[in-house]
Amino acid sequence: VLLRQCPIPPRQVSASSSMPSRGRNEEEGENEEELGDQLYEEIARDQPELAGKLTGMLMQSMSREEVMEVLEDEKLLQRRLTEALKLLDGSDKHGSNGKTKSGEDSSTLRSLREQVRELEDERDSLHDELKEAETWAESMQLEWDNKEKGWQQQIEELEGKAKEAKKKVAESEKARAEAIESLRLSQEQKEEVKAF
Repeated sequence: VLLRQCPIPPRQVSASSSMPSRGRNEEEGENEEELGDQLYEEIARDQPELAGKLTGMLMQSMSREEVMEVLEDEKLLQRRLTEALKLLDGSDKHGSNGKTKSGEDSSTLRSLREQVRELEDERDSLHDELKEAETWAESMQLEWDNKEKGWQQQIEELEGKAKEAKKKVAESEKARAEAIESLRLSQEQKEEVKAF
């Protein structure tokens, strides 16, 4: 008789007896946003047009632990959705078309997340390209420095050879002048001898 007067709430029964379909083995540190995304995916299977609005209603009316239990228990989720849909039926009679601000906000949020991920991927790609360009520039600079050093050595060697050649030419000119002078003196001496 006591048990009939104090029945166990459905939420407690589902938490203790139902087989978890998802979320039970996930870390307890899941934040509300992650739970909201999971709840949205579950609701969107049956109510794609109202998924955003229904998700917002359930997230606002339940604690974090209750949301996790709803994710684990399909029957409990359906009961919650039925209650929420009844509330929506009343609002639909006053002109609601099913496309709610909550759903639009949720869709916009997912779109922004995708854009952020795309921008992050593009940033990482550009960062890698910049690293490759810097590495190439450093390699080319090193190669140019080595070539310039080699050219400088060649220039110094050529300048040394040019000096050596000038020196030899000067010595050769001097020897030639001395030979000519010696020949001239020799001829003069011969003429003087003939004159006697």
